[in-house]
Amino acid sequence: MNKNKVSGWIIYFLRSVLLSIAFCSLFLYLYIAFSRFNYPFELEWMEGGTLDHIHRILAGKKLYVQPSLSFIPYIYTPLYFYLSSLLAFISNPSFTPLRLLSILSSIGSFFMIFLFIKKETKNNFLGIISASFFAATFRISGAWFDLARVDSLFLFLLLISLFLIRFTPNPKTYIIAGIFASLAFLTKQTTLLILSPVLIYILITNRPQAYFLLGTMLIIIGGSTLILDYIHDGWYTFYIFTLPLKHPLENNLWLDFWTQDLFFHLPILCSIIIIYTFRQAIALDKKSFVFYFALTLGMLTGSWSSRLHSGGYYNVLFPAYAAIAILTGVALNTFLKGNKKSTEIFICLLCIIQFTTLRYKILEQLPTLKDLQAGNKLIKQLSETPGNLWVFHHSYLARLSGKNSHAHRMAISDVFKGTEGEIKSKLLEEFKETIKEKKYDTIIIDFYADWPFKEELENNYERTDAVFDQKKVFWTKTGWVTRPQWIYVKK
Repeated sequence: MNKNKVSGWIIYFLRSVLLSIAFCSLFLYLYIAFSRFNYPFELEWMEGGTLDHIHRILAGKKLYVQPSLSFIPYIYTPLYFYLSSLLAFISNPSFTPLRLLSILSSIGSFFMIFLFIKKETKNNFLGIISASFFAATFRISGAWFDLARVDSLFLFLLLISLFLIRFTPNPKTYIIAGIFASLAFLTKQTTLLILSPVLIYILITNRPQAYFLLGTMLIIIGGSTLILDYIHDGWYTFYIFTLPLKHPLENNLWLDFWTQDLFFHLPILCSIIIIYTFRQAIALDKKSFVFYFALTLGMLTGSWSSRLHSGGYYNVLFPAYAAIAILTGVALNTFLKGNKKSTEIFICLLCIIQFTTLRYKILEQLPTLKDLQAGNKLIKQLSETPGNLWVFHHSYLARLSGKNSHAHRMAISDVFKGTEGEIKSKLLEEFKETIKEKKYDTIIIDFYADWPFKEELENNYERTDAVFDQKKVFWTKTGWVTRPQWIYVKK
């Protein structure tokens, strides 16, 4: 048997193994997503706040209002909440339709990454590998693809816009790309920062047609901002722009984003991209390279800036990991153009190794039967609790038990971190007076250390029981791992 034939069999075997691992990454995520999307309680501690937004929309109330104990919105633009409300109206106002929207969006993102590589390289195999690499980042990006949060929808809309910009540069398509870019902004405002390098690239390389894209974005984003701010009496821009810009930065993440979030988890892919960047910088096809450089720069900058902001969890890495997955496919296609069998063998081995480093424990992502039973028992207990109830970190539990909802802990923290003066002082005074006047008969908190009004609580309430008698049930599966812990009743 000659050397070429042996090499061919090795390549065939390695490609088969690589493809199998890639499909496993996709199927494992889908298995987890569809195994838990019907779970009626939080998988992540801010999902309950999202559900509060949906109930508020279905009740015909405004989202962006003066912060108060009864409600404070999250600091996101509203498209995800309104689309979720539509699904909730058609089915039921629970986590299920909200998560379903995120699952469909995440599948859409996988498909867009595949299309990017297929269109760019004419190589379906590399398209599958690139999409699967992104799917394999499920756990390191917070096990977040399927949650009732804005991120998956935001990324899907953003990728559609970028795809249209790259492959169909004509006025009509640029208008459509501008629409999707605007929709991405109306889902998460980080879109503007991410798209900035790409927009600069378009202005330099295709200025006459770039105005169609920019004009569409200006009309939709600018017009919607003016309208929504008018409808909400100025509170829309307060939550969307003022609060996020005033949040403190996490100094330790200036370097950790690059060393831990990227290179520690994706050392092989990052190395491939660095080598590709140096090679392509002196190549002839500079237009293609500059586009992907602008795309990657925008995606990395968007993720980095979000990680630096206080409270930025791993979910903000979606754009960075998507860009790395796309650029990996483009880079591998460049390396394989020489048709050297030794190169293809080496690349397949590297990709297999990278996939194996991204493995995670499946069962740890899934709520158990005991979690479900503990949650149902808690709702029954809360519904039987007399008087007014304040579940400080999980307002949705109060609603499920037939009580009135209230502002979410994270939204409260956003206001306290991002504003001073009358707005903050009024909110502080409302909270303190509520506790002093014992307007709630029962208060339930997660951790005493996270309770911001300790003196008022100690003077007016006393701790009675733990919420759960089991140590390992009802904990959230990602984000801040928490659960209701302590019951306080008024003295």
